[in-house]
Amino acid sequence: RQTAAAAAKYGFECILVLSGQKPEAPTGNYLLDTLFGAQFVFVAERSDRDRVLQETFEQAWADGKRPYLVPYGGSNPTGALGYAFAVKEFLSQGLQADWMLFGTSSGGTHAGLALGARFDPEFLRAVPRYAGALLASIAVALVLAAGVGLALAWLVIGIAPAFVSVPAASFSHTIAALPVVYVVAAVGIVVIVDRYTSRQGNKGRTLFPYFFVSLATLLIGLNGWLTIRDYFGLWANDDFVRFQYHAPTREIAKWLDQNLQIEDVAIGTHATQLVLDPIALDLDLRRDNLSARWFNPDRALVIPRWFKHEQPIVTPATGTIIVSSMQSPGDKITALLSANARRLLQAKSFTVYAHKLTERAPIPPGRTFGDSVALWAFHDSLTSRPRPGEVYTWQTDWKIEVANLTRLKLFFHVLTGTDEVIVGDDREDVNWTSLQPGDRLVQLNQVDLPAALTPGTYTVEVGWYDPDTGERLTLPDGASRYVIDAVEIKAP
Repeated sequence: RQTAAAAAKYGFECILVLSGQKPEAPTGNYLLDTLFGAQFVFVAERSDRDRVLQETFEQAWADGKRPYLVPYGGSNPTGALGYAFAVKEFLSQGLQADWMLFGTSSGGTHAGLALGARFDPEFLRAVPRYAGALLASIAVALVLAAGVGLALAWLVIGIAPAFVSVPAASFSHTIAALPVVYVVAAVGIVVIVDRYTSRQGNKGRTLFPYFFVSLATLLIGLNGWLTIRDYFGLWANDDFVRFQYHAPTREIAKWLDQNLQIEDVAIGTHATQLVLDPIALDLDLRRDNLSARWFNPDRALVIPRWFKHEQPIVTPATGTIIVSSMQSPGDKITALLSANARRLLQAKSFTVYAHKLTERAPIPPGRTFGDSVALWAFHDSLTSRPRPGEVYTWQTDWKIEVANLTRLKLFFHVLTGTDEVIVGDDREDVNWTSLQPGDRLVQLNQVDLPAALTPGTYTVEVGWYDPDTGERLTLPDGASRYVIDAVEIKAP
């Protein structure tokens, strides 16, 4: 019916080769085909259908027509491509689906949808499903083929990492192909040995097959060990590999493209992605009027334009914050968001918050480091004084004064009365080049107070320095640190 409908739409003559007998009354698909003006050739035996189809095609040529043969189910490269572009059209409309359910017979629809999934940025998620079916078929073939047990063993070993990688989609894109390499290598070894021994015939046994198999097995084993080392060691911790194979940034880009009213946003991601995620977002975004800040939500929070809104606040104002699934917010950041922000969206790959822009106190004079960042507020998060052996958390709030800052690190030190550092925590939890004037940076520092620390009064210093050179930023009075009021450490 689809072929007949398309032919009718474009004015083509349509000849349908159908299995079975001609129906006595036009009903169902036969009725639709008739209404579309199709001609019919019925084939009693299904096994004769392809032959009759070819004969009908050749007869049309002999009659001076210029026919095009559409195979059963439209299952040829052109038909499959139609379904592939259907998937592309589906995705271009911003629609998403975890599963596609369809009837399958000749395989053309299946092949086209599988190909079309490559247009999906999240094609990696589909790889294990298709690869699983493919590898299962290979495994069955290997079991049925005598003498290739080695290949089957390497098939299992090669695919095993795909089931233990976390997240699963991160490494399955290439790891699903590894068993095929092992299968080809192992089968090739078996074939070579079989052919060699068959040619030898009765000439007597030689040690070559054993030597060859041993050497090949050693090489494959070495390759397998190197692969395991790379996937679970080197590549798993390589920033660029992690960037290539994770998807939340692309999903965030889709959402931002759909919400054009948002022009300022702060995005939380893993600390190792603070440089690479902005690149990924720029590649994925279709718009060019977005200003995105980047921070590590485990220890920091950026609120866009906090110091830019008018005072006093007449109408409700909010700042948009997105937290990627690459990094869950720390407990303290979660508490801050719960108290001061409203969750707008909880998606699989990210969460969107609207942070309230409330009234703010002015920044006291003399707290600006290098004309770049000013200390607005500070306090610890304890309801009682800390004790030796406890984790001590301190929150500082900063105003960003200028754009395009170079890298900076915040130092937080607990000092003795003689300015000796007892314990400290240096942090770099934002992409400094992404911050804009008027942004608010909330930074959390945590230190483990030594268990042997003598109870008493101590001071805390904070400040900023260039991690590449070690040079500290200075305050207007020339000091390279800001000393916070004394902190009392209670006895255990």
